[in-house]
Amino acid sequence: MSRVSISTRDAFTHTVLAKIANIALGLLNSIVLVRALGPEGKGRLATFLAASFLCEFINPLYGSNVILVAKNSMLLRTFFHHSLIASFFSVLLLLCGYLLFFLKVPLAFFLNMNGFFVFLFLLLVFLQNLSANLYAMLWGLQDFRTINYVSVFAVGILLVQNLFWCFLSNFDVSKALFGLILASAISCIAFYCKLRCCDEWKRSGKFFSPGLFREGLQISFRAIASNFPLSLIRRFDVFILRSFQGAAAVGIYSVGIATAEISGFFSGILNSVMFAKSAAEDCERSAIFSAKIGFFVSLIFGFLLLIFGGPLFALIYGEEFSASAIPCALAMIGISVLNSASPLIGFIQGRGAFPVKYAVFAIGGVIINIALNFLLVPVMGVKGAAIALSLSYLFVGGAAMRMFRLELRKNRSGQ
Repeated sequence: MSRVSISTRDAFTHTVLAKIANIALGLLNSIVLVRALGPEGKGRLATFLAASFLCEFINPLYGSNVILVAKNSMLLRTFFHHSLIASFFSVLLLLCGYLLFFLKVPLAFFLNMNGFFVFLFLLLVFLQNLSANLYAMLWGLQDFRTINYVSVFAVGILLVQNLFWCFLSNFDVSKALFGLILASAISCIAFYCKLRCCDEWKRSGKFFSPGLFREGLQISFRAIASNFPLSLIRRFDVFILRSFQGAAAVGIYSVGIATAEISGFFSGILNSVMFAKSAAEDCERSAIFSAKIGFFVSLIFGFLLLIFGGPLFALIYGEEFSASAIPCALAMIGISVLNSASPLIGFIQGRGAFPVKYAVFAIGGVIINIALNFLLVPVMGVKGAAIALSLSYLFVGGAAMRMFRLELRKNRSGQ
């Protein structure tokens, strides 16, 4: 097998089908977790996962693997070795920080971690980082089918494992984390086996390239500056909300926001397709069409939530989660705009190898989000967190649309 030749339409169609399966399995898994753990346990798990997700950005090569593999797939094995080294040192950095007490106090405060949970945390971060790196390499090869099949299988394994523990014994947060670790390990193995089957892997013999590693770091630092702020917007509010309102409020809020973000499944797919495609070819018209699809889907989803939101949350998650409908509705305003801009963001990042200008706007969105959270959460609770999230998404989405319009005008004028 060599580089996969797949059209934008085929990549989108295949990824949509896989994403629908992922959403269905993920929703079932979310129902199992919510009913087994309750608001308090779900809040603890959500806080833990937010911390592990943010720690993925210590991994320095995820963003660059897509672009570098797209440019030179003949060095596939070299990129794999770089990814393995980067994943190991990212966890080593976290461990050193914990042992030197730089991270020990905040982790204990937010997550109530003991030594066992720290071990689970570091193992999960390592496997997530390595899985993300291998995923990015297949992404650069435009092998959408493999990454889609593996992601669906991993979520299915996670659901089966959680159901098994629910029926076998008392379910708790540690068993939910073990399921995530198992799913991440399976993804790593599957991605590695697929990469070894590539013709590029067999022809690539260099173990380490200082020049390529340095170039990968440069691209990835720009990627982190572009992607980390948006992820911080999605996760930092969890920590502020827990500090002021407690774990139960985080459980109510996270269920509502996670439901609202389901509306972005088309946009997320289009973002990933546009990113991989724009790194290798011109696809401006596809990006514009994708933005329209993202907004249209969000509009329909928001209308349905407006009509059926409250009763639906009570029916699916239980009466105690009916309050999740309010933050869900408030967040949908900003999420709709961001969903429309998401394919354009993928195009901008792929075409410009993560331009600094977009990173500046994304950091502006973080500043708005954090400031509004500190102002609104103590007074309004989950409603304030949802309003802060929505307004920061409006800013970032609007800035991305403006950047894309200027890029389009520049290309058409021939400058």
